[in-house]
Amino acid sequence: MKALVLAGGYPQIALINELKSRGITVLLADYYASPVAKPYADAFYQVSTLDIEAITDLAREKQVDFLITACTDQALLTVAKVSQTLGLPCYIDYKTALNVTNKSYMKEVFRENGISTAKHLSSSILLFIGGVASIYTCLVAKDKSVVKLNNIAKMFGDSIKTIAPAISVCVFGYMIGSLFSDLSVAEEMGHIILDWNFGKLGTVTAVCAITCFMGMVIPGSSLVVIFGPMFITVLAGVGCDPLVVAAMLPCICGVMCGITPPLGLGMYAGMTLAESDFSKTFKNNLWWVAAQFILEVVVLMGWLPILGL
Repeated sequence: MKALVLAGGYPQIALINELKSRGITVLLADYYASPVAKPYADAFYQVSTLDIEAITDLAREKQVDFLITACTDQALLTVAKVSQTLGLPCYIDYKTALNVTNKSYMKEVFRENGISTAKHLSSSILLFIGGVASIYTCLVAKDKSVVKLNNIAKMFGDSIKTIAPAISVCVFGYMIGSLFSDLSVAEEMGHIILDWNFGKLGTVTAVCAITCFMGMVIPGSSLVVIFGPMFITVLAGVGCDPLVVAAMLPCICGVMCGITPPLGLGMYAGMTLAESDFSKTFKNNLWWVAAQFILEVVVLMGWLPILGL
């Protein structure tokens, strides 16, 4: 029996070993020339796991009995689609694979089956909270004489001048995050990091450096959603505790986003509240960035015990 495994990261090593222990010949396909799982397979082919047509041709040419992958959602789509096209057995059909890997399709399934799920929450809730907060402020104001339309309009006008730059940076960051998600950048980045073969300390340092850099332009919430699963897989593959990595995601993604310029929304918010000088705040902020970076590495390496993990 012959199997075609898609993607050659650390999770696929365990899969390949399991297949070979059952007497199955394993062919491996990956976008990169030297993925870490390559030495474990019986044969390797440099083909992108996202190229459905190329994977179909490879599976047909090599007359494989089935396709399989592990811990990679986009490759799962390819496995399901190619298996369906070639009439090969598969544990999941393409429609189901699409539903469980694409949030839009997943929410549609939830709605069709009466399962509660959020509907465009982020865009509506922000407006709702701001509106309620504004109304509440007007109601509790001690000096009601200042609660006039012209005063409120002037206040909003002055505030917009202050917050517009930060909001523009934030919106730009979410646009970049959406682009990264649409292009499946996370999976490709995961392959690149694994191909570096840095070892545990090197990989931990690299991931922290990457999140620090991306935090300059992408909001932390986007980083967690887009790259979180990949970071957990990569770091777990080099020996980090996956629970610790998952718990640290808001820290390595969200906190760095808040303090790393130029996005640094937390820094800008602090400057506004404290009415501090930009140059001095920026320099002091860099110390926090450095301290945060070092602490991330220490915790992820397991050098600092975490209660309960």
